[in-house]
Amino acid sequence: MDSWFIFILVLLFILSAIFVPIIAVRVYGNNKAKRDAAKRLEIQQQEASKCELRLAQEGFKVSKALHFDKNHFAIDTTNNKVNISSATESRTFAFKDLVAFEMVEDGQIYTSSSTGNAVAGALLFGAAGAIVGGTTSKSTNACTNMQLRVSVNDMLNPSIVLQLVSSPGFIKNGPSYTKAFNFAKEACSTLAVIQKQ
Repeated sequence: MDSWFIFILVLLFILSAIFVPIIAVRVYGNNKAKRDAAKRLEIQQQEASKCELRLAQEGFKVSKALHFDKNHFAIDTTNNKVNISSATESRTFAFKDLVAFEMVEDGQIYTSSSTGNAVAGALLFGAAGAIVGGTTSKSTNACTNMQLRVSVNDMLNPSIVLQLVSSPGFIKNGPSYTKAFNFAKEACSTLAVIQKQ
């Protein structure tokens, strides 16, 4: 009996020596990931607040605002203006100066104001993976490039490009990809309404 008791004690000691550090590392890793995610969210909220404060100081009355990372999209329905900002530039233009827009993911156009209302409405974001223009490509589980492109009535500087995803990219349906996609979707939907007016 004593030898079995000692054997069980030794076995428990060995198992605890192996599993306790593994559990401790996992708990620490999970807590660190949560802290990092909370810090990123706090930084993004600060960026959004700075953007909206800057716009308010410029007389822009924010009616609707979208934020993703350092990219911002805001509309002012009082003065009929749109502001699109990134880390490197900020552009404001009148509703009437909107010429075209498109959302491009890995070289494929997901929506374009020039494809017509039926296509834009039906395929814009209805079915997962629907691509405007009838192009086909191998589906991958990662997105390495996503842009929101807007053309405005300005001869000297007609193009505004927001780089939402860049290499190495995000796993599709992951939280970062979903946020970028939803930002682009909502911005395009808003621009479609503005263009229809």
